[in-house]
Amino acid sequence: MSKFRFGLALTASAMALTCGAAGTQQAPATDILEEIVVTAQKRTENLQDVPLAVTAISGDALARAGVDSFSDLTKVVPSLTFTPGDQPANSSIILRGIGTFAFSIGVEPSVAVVIDDVPLAFQAQAFTDLIDLDRVEVLRGPQSTLFGKAASAGLVNVTTSAPTDTFTAKADLRIATKDEQRAAFSVSGPISETLGFRLSADASHFGGLVTNLETGEKINGRKEKGVRGKLQWTPSEALNVTFNARYRKTDADCCVGVLQKLDPTANFYNLPGFPQSTVLAGITPGKDNLNIRLDEEVKSNTKDRGGSVRVAYDFEDVTLMSISSFTKFDLSDAQDLDGTAANFNPVVNPGAPAGGRVNYGQFKAESVTQELRLVSTGDGPFSYVGGLFFADTDLSRWYYRGPTIGRSNWDATAGNTNYAAFAQGNWEFVEGTSLITGLRLVHEIVDYKYANLLTGARFAGDADDDAVTGKIGLEHHINDDVMLFGFYARGYKGQTFDLTSSFNAAIAARGAIKPETSDDFEAGVRSTLLDRRLILNATLFHTDYNNFQAQESEPTLAGAFILSNVGSVRTRGVELETTARIGSDLDLTGGVSYIEAEVKDYARAQCYPGQNAAQGCVGGVQNLAGEQLNNAPRWRFNLRGDYNIDLPDNLPVDAIISASYNWQSKVNFSLSQDPLTQQGAYGIANLQVGLRETEDDLYRVTFFANNLFDRQYAAGLANSQNYYGGRLAVNRQTPRDYERYYGVRLQLNY
Repeated sequence: MSKFRFGLALTASAMALTCGAAGTQQAPATDILEEIVVTAQKRTENLQDVPLAVTAISGDALARAGVDSFSDLTKVVPSLTFTPGDQPANSSIILRGIGTFAFSIGVEPSVAVVIDDVPLAFQAQAFTDLIDLDRVEVLRGPQSTLFGKAASAGLVNVTTSAPTDTFTAKADLRIATKDEQRAAFSVSGPISETLGFRLSADASHFGGLVTNLETGEKINGRKEKGVRGKLQWTPSEALNVTFNARYRKTDADCCVGVLQKLDPTANFYNLPGFPQSTVLAGITPGKDNLNIRLDEEVKSNTKDRGGSVRVAYDFEDVTLMSISSFTKFDLSDAQDLDGTAANFNPVVNPGAPAGGRVNYGQFKAESVTQELRLVSTGDGPFSYVGGLFFADTDLSRWYYRGPTIGRSNWDATAGNTNYAAFAQGNWEFVEGTSLITGLRLVHEIVDYKYANLLTGARFAGDADDDAVTGKIGLEHHINDDVMLFGFYARGYKGQTFDLTSSFNAAIAARGAIKPETSDDFEAGVRSTLLDRRLILNATLFHTDYNNFQAQESEPTLAGAFILSNVGSVRTRGVELETTARIGSDLDLTGGVSYIEAEVKDYARAQCYPGQNAAQGCVGGVQNLAGEQLNNAPRWRFNLRGDYNIDLPDNLPVDAIISASYNWQSKVNFSLSQDPLTQQGAYGIANLQVGLRETEDDLYRVTFFANNLFDRQYAAGLANSQNYYGGRLAVNRQTPRDYERYYGVRLQLNY
């Protein structure tokens, strides 16, 4: 094992520090930083008083940073990376190098997502545009005390904008090169003295960067539209009831990789009837390649709808809350099996939709949750949060592949019922020094049904488990501006069953995969300096994960790659976060992160294609102990400046400039350490210049250039040589800002 190395990690929580509780960031007007309010511990607190590694970003700060979709959060949180899959269900959010690397439908994500106090049952529900938000909080490290058992690596807490006391209306219009248009609208205000509302709607279109030469159409784009409504009823000062409802529909022709490398003599599956000159005609593999030739439809269409009711009643020193929710999510996906114009489906499968797709399926997810929460509101030395939580989730997947290559046709369901009781307290036993304690008791039941529609085989099973998680630590305020903290926390990721195309009687006999647990040690400082003109925060962390859930090769199952408890991994490093106000017109935000996310024990890991014994592959497996986890850069940093320029008094506007730069060190997109899927270090610069109405910020017009210096990089790389008879073949996932693009944005506020 390598010696422990220290590093630095600056995150972008400072972006929110100029916002204020409402999350509406105006141009700097004073020489001090305003307080930012968060709910990272399920209570309203000043960010600088929270003894956690938290990044909070307001909705307006997200716009200034060029964050439009969920995956763009990586631009403002250095500890966060995102790995896209061939469709959203196979994509992964990664925090501090830890993510979920499995295809089974029942596996819980390592990074949970919560929207308006409601946890999402399916991580893919989060991969949408970020519209009408108050703020986003990214909690780094295990969050298994207050937010549920599944947050073993971290949590993204999204808060949408609330109804307002006076009538307001907003419009946000954006047009960009590469065929992109977005429009978002919201109206809010009182209906009566006790009833308020907020209604937001949006629609967007992106044509895609990749051209399918077979049809002449652009792909890897999407059309999205959604609506969200809130009603807030306050019949008295003590009672507040909020009703939420949402609907979102996305039609996407994604997520296709393009060829970056290919042996010119290689044929798909070594079949002589499908030469490159025919099935890949017009394609020149390389870094500039944005062409592909497909004869099958590709899509990833989703529908997400749901609602919640939040009831809060304030007693003298406590608030009692009830949060009830129901969500439903559907995903229909189809991919071209071979990524070429070769026709491997001469006979249409009778059970297939029109067109006879060869690789398609459907996901469905339904979830009901209920939480009762008691939050202390008094000013005494002891404060607490406690409650009960219930969730019932049903996931299903139907999948077909064939009929000539990799035949598969199955239907499966996975259920998860979770009961939990939780509490966390903070006791100031000496002035300025507090003891932090937390505990969560969990009982979960998982079950599944699996039907192989090719063979007629059917399987079913269930399992239950009890778990105890929690935390203990100390918090010490040196003075009003500097706070130190340290704690130990226990994380948990529940048991599951391995439901994929490989499922058979032998895998069924193995039963449930054991829960994954984590032991997290953190220490940090939160400081507000120079009369509230400088924020400087730091967090040191060390987390060990045991019974890590991932794919491995199992010799007793003919070498099939299955989901299993592969061993243990470790992530450790230092995170810093800072912001500075210089004068009354300039804000600077910076971030750097150094993270060692390494395998401690993984003896039967998958070999990469073409790996031989001299390269460590023996008997079809390799030992990955000591290797860095995939898509986990050791170093990342960002830097952003927001500058307000006062124009002459006879003009109704001021000028605004925002510039940002994000850089990361090299990564490998394959856990197997495939040298063909390694990407070198790169940096991306974005620039925005515009005009802002001075008096009331009634309008802003902004011109932007993303990836200003046209630095090409991959969102993912995959070794595809197994599809080409063992010859060189590498596919690239192409991000939205793979090439420089420009646009204009108009924001109207009333």
